[in-house]
Amino acid sequence: MADTFYELCNVTEIASAEALTIPRARALFNAIERHRDYSIVQLLQQTKDGAPTIECLIVDVECDGVPSKNQFGIAYRERLALCVPSDPKRLIDVLALRRDFPELMHLNQGLPGAPASLCLYFESPAAVLRTWTPPAFLRRIQWWLERSARGELHPADQPVEQMFFASQYELILPWNYAKLREDLSARFVVFKGPERPNGGFTCYMEAVSGAVADAKTAAHIDLLLPPVTHGFIEHNPGTLGELSDILGKRSVDLIGLLRDMIQTKVDEKGAIESPDDKATVIVVLIPIRRSAEADPDGIMRRAFFVPSGIVEVGIATGALFKYDGRYFRDSTNSEPTTAWRDLPVLLMDVLTKNDGASARRQSAVLEEGPTGVLVGAGSLGSALLNLWGRSGFGRWSVIDDDHIKPHNLSRHVAFAQHIGQAKATVVAELHDATMEGATRIAPITADASDFSQQPVAQVLNVASLVVDASTTLEYPRAASANDALPRHCSTFVTPDGNGAVLLMEDVKRSQRLRTLEAQYYREIIQCKRLPTTPVSHRSDLLRCAPVFNGAQRWSAIRSFGRATWRHGRAVA
Repeated sequence: MADTFYELCNVTEIASAEALTIPRARALFNAIERHRDYSIVQLLQQTKDGAPTIECLIVDVECDGVPSKNQFGIAYRERLALCVPSDPKRLIDVLALRRDFPELMHLNQGLPGAPASLCLYFESPAAVLRTWTPPAFLRRIQWWLERSARGELHPADQPVEQMFFASQYELILPWNYAKLREDLSARFVVFKGPERPNGGFTCYMEAVSGAVADAKTAAHIDLLLPPVTHGFIEHNPGTLGELSDILGKRSVDLIGLLRDMIQTKVDEKGAIESPDDKATVIVVLIPIRRSAEADPDGIMRRAFFVPSGIVEVGIATGALFKYDGRYFRDSTNSEPTTAWRDLPVLLMDVLTKNDGASARRQSAVLEEGPTGVLVGAGSLGSALLNLWGRSGFGRWSVIDDDHIKPHNLSRHVAFAQHIGQAKATVVAELHDATMEGATRIAPITADASDFSQQPVAQVLNVASLVVDASTTLEYPRAASANDALPRHCSTFVTPDGNGAVLLMEDVKRSQRLRTLEAQYYREIIQCKRLPTTPVSHRSDLLRCAPVFNGAQRWSAIRSFGRATWRHGRAVA
């Protein structure tokens, strides 16, 4: 058995099923006893402080659906270890004990030289355990083996498998990383965020132009690798040598590509090692294809953090040599040392901060939206601008001459530290805190009704839409009297906050806001379903009131929000 199968460590043998103490292990044993395709080989137990933590049922399972001599290497009879944890919230781990068990897709992450762990489910453990039963679990194992033996476990309509498992460590790139990396001399600082309860953490990469106090900079290297065919998910490497070996199995010369990229960062004059450069971040782009003949389905992006400066990595890989205190390209070294193999690497998932296009895609916004002006940055205006800004919709200027007061905080997006600051400036700063310059909002602290002010006139003249959320009479009536202004709409919320009204001018402004306002009042007066309660205190009035678009009256009430844009026009 030792020659053919793996032996589990740190376990002791159990004489009989009566010694099983974990409820799921006992239930699973009873189900195996009644199953014609399963047979018990051995019972094992792992304990801690005298209490069992895992109970293992070593079984032989036979699968009639496994083709004989199949190309994937699954045998008709396989020996498995069903490792049942004492924690009822954890799934049972299924280990393939055969030493030459094939490397297949849909295996859990494990250690090199350890038994393969079958990935039986697509759902989360909580979802699986809600309907888990021992007979269904045993059948699931056979289903996995039979599908794998026929090459059917990964359907053609399922996304391709990634090369590496997801990491609990993340690297966040700036939204404009693609542009920043064009500068070969660019330097970055990597900041480490707080550690999470599971031990993972997030790092943030930021470009620096000058000295940063108490910060160690990191050089960045981007490597676009040749396409690889998806298949077995590799274990996460711990050293540069392990990473090179993993990619080498996919016919990728990592070190050759790395040496070439390092040499491009050094000109004929050589380079001087910076005392602040203490790390190298290798961002690897790997096109993944479904088969050797197919085009790539997508690009996997992973980062490998090397706690060594780029000069040190260059020396270790034979890309650079040192002469007279400077480092030069080493183009004559055909047999570099293997010192690079022991350089530690930390695999990190790569995420990028949102730009406008990413925000729109994530928000299902199909068009960029208007060049617009928002009049009024109060409770309603700030909420609208917050939604539009986060979703990448439109390019906005905001006009408001008021400032934040304590009572505003009950509904405004501002915080206590903003009390006393101009509302327009506050909403613009909050937007910048979210988008970090990817998109911007231009604040104007002024009276929007005073068209003689140069900042006000300038933004109104270039806008294609003006949204009035000022909840005043002055601005919409002043705008209605000005023929030079673009299309306007006005929106407000009823006093109890349960309804909203939108008044929308037509594209040619043949019906202005002042006319739509009058039509709105007429509808309220003529609506026979309305009670006699004063308008300002009845949200029921809104349910009967129309939303106006030009001279057309709509019978259905529409909540306020983003206008839909088609062919450069806003339509309700």
